Amino acid sequence: MFYLLAFIYIAHLSARISMEHGLKNARTLAVIYGAGALFLCIRILRIVFGYTEPDAAAQGIDSFLLVFSGVMVSVLGSFAFVGLFVERAVKREVLVTEERVRQEESARLGEQIAQLERQRTLGAMSYSFAHELSQPLTAILMDTHAIKSSLAANQLNVNEIKESIEDVERSANRTVQLVDRIRSFVRPTQGDYEDVDMKALVHDVQHLLAHDIHAQNVQFEWDFDDSACLVRGDKIQLSQIVLNVYRNAIQAMVGADVRKISVSLDREDQRVVLHVHDSGSGLDDAVKDHVGQPFFTTKREGLGVGLSISKTIADMHSGSLAITNAVDGGALVELNLPAANR
Repeated sequence: MFYLLAFIYIAHLSARISMEHGLKNARTLAVIYGAGALFLCIRILRIVFGYTEPDAAAQGIDSFLLVFSGVMVSVLGSFAFVGLFVERAVKREVLVTEERVRQEESARLGEQIAQLERQRTLGAMSYSFAHELSQPLTAILMDTHAIKSSLAANQLNVNEIKESIEDVERSANRTVQLVDRIRSFVRPTQGDYEDVDMKALVHDVQHLLAHDIHAQNVQFEWDFDDSACLVRGDKIQLSQIVLNVYRNAIQAMVGADVRKISVSLDREDQRVVLHVHDSGSGLDDAVKDHVGQPFFTTKREGLGVGLSISKTIADMHSGSLAITNAVDGGALVELNLPAANR
């Protein structure tokens, strides 16, 4: 009776494992212990009805039942147990491999979406870049025209020509810097981490939006901690976060009487905290819980992935990005990143 109950219990557990995990060897094990329990049950019934004695040294059919149930459980059951563990290990390895492939595919698609968002942003800013480029190029043309006029009139003034050449050099350098900003922003990142000075980064990103800032008459206020605000990360990806935050702040203040963006950087223990506060109307109650979710946007031309990508980038840098309404009005964005170890 003890062996019968043990066999039934093992068969029950094996059947549950087979149903829950889809393991063929668990089903085989359930069949083997079920058959062993059946043979023992027949043996017990023969004893109960007086066809045989409860003797270990049984003869005939009773001997067959005992031997066959023992062989079934000890030999075939052992093979099934080994197969069960091997099958579980293989299945676990397959699941791990599938999960790794999914993560790699998700990361690849996420990078493609981020790249598309950067290019879409660049397209939206193309007029601004064209305006910024036209200024130094126009200055270069004017200076070169003045030099040519001086040479044609044989009225050489070495100092004036020297000043004009220096102006051309400054304008050319300004053009190169702007082109480098555009190229570095649009190219795919390779995830190379370096020490990034957040004080310089927030100013550099502001320069990318110089035309929009001037056109919308937006004023920037800066409040930086005296200590160094260095973080370890990908400069291009971090620039994308700040660029998205600035663009959203500028768009949120369209039509406002006061258009001011306050940017503060603080070093708090081992963290660098960036706050960006605009003077817009803030977030509506109906949408504030959905801001930052993938493909949620209130803009007709938006994709709804800018802030979502920014949050993902912040997570990749062991940081966080939070958007709330400020106490004194407007939206408040907080980017919290671990400080670089120095």
